[in-house]
Amino acid sequence: MRWMQVLFGVVVVLLLGVGAWMLLRSEPVSLPPPPPVTAWVEDAGVPDVAPPLEIAEAADAGLWLTATLEGSGPFEGEARVGAAFVSDSDRGWWEEEGRLRFARTGPARLEDMANVREWMEAPVTASAQGGVVGPVAVPSAPRYQVMAFAPDGTVWWGDQVPATQPVTGRVDLGPLREHPPTGVRVRLEGARDIPGTFSVRMQRGVDPENAEKASRLLTVLALAAPELMQAFENDTPVPLVNDGETRLAPLPPDRSLRLWLRTPSGKQSEPVEVPLREGSVEPVTLDVAKLFPEGVGDTVTLRGRVLLG
Repeated sequence: MRWMQVLFGVVVVLLLGVGAWMLLRSEPVSLPPPPPVTAWVEDAGVPDVAPPLEIAEAADAGLWLTATLEGSGPFEGEARVGAAFVSDSDRGWWEEEGRLRFARTGPARLEDMANVREWMEAPVTASAQGGVVGPVAVPSAPRYQVMAFAPDGTVWWGDQVPATQPVTGRVDLGPLREHPPTGVRVRLEGARDIPGTFSVRMQRGVDPENAEKASRLLTVLALAAPELMQAFENDTPVPLVNDGETRLAPLPPDRSLRLWLRTPSGKQSEPVEVPLREGSVEPVTLDVAKLFPEGVGDTVTLRGRVLLG
């Protein structure tokens, strides 16, 4: 019996040794990684996440307009650019017109009804033959217009409707050709010895076939020669010099120009039809004696009774 007790003791010792050896050899158990922590901006209450690089670059890029003014020499003058938009009322009319009629009347495109809300001054870098407008920051719009004018009455005009409305990048209206001034140089004959200032009333002789082309320049002409455009609009006379020439330019490139000569006393002649030549300022002579065969003075009629005695 004693040997069995000794054997049992040896087995127990072996088991304890093996258990201790395995405990010392075991690797520590790896703990699960901690959950990700999101940084919150206390003021905004939203995660502090940087915007995507593409969006940030697009916001900084902006939209820029350029154009090239073609000329016979370096550009001297002023330029304006404008973004044109379609009003809600015009858009509604356009949509209703399309629903009611098989053949649409009026403008061929909706964008043709877009109007400039505000003209912005634009820098121009002069070159040997003209100049470069911009770049000028502009808003996203369906249509863009550029106009420029020189002191001698030469004007430039550009209009573009992009295929798709741009948001960023560059809108280039390309080369714009110059339009030399159209008009007349008025000289009075027989007015040197008459005291006071003569003047003329003007009226456009519009050619129906070229009415749209001529009217396209009215906006830039209003900037280049505001006093002449106001004279047309308000039917006000333009003063003339008695000794020398009075330059009436730039004018719309119409078929003709009607002139009424007015004397210092206010008498008005019959209209004189003057043909216009686009891109040229032609001389015109108004003969006072022929236009006023009865004289330039007023005729005063006295009515009353003569008492005798």
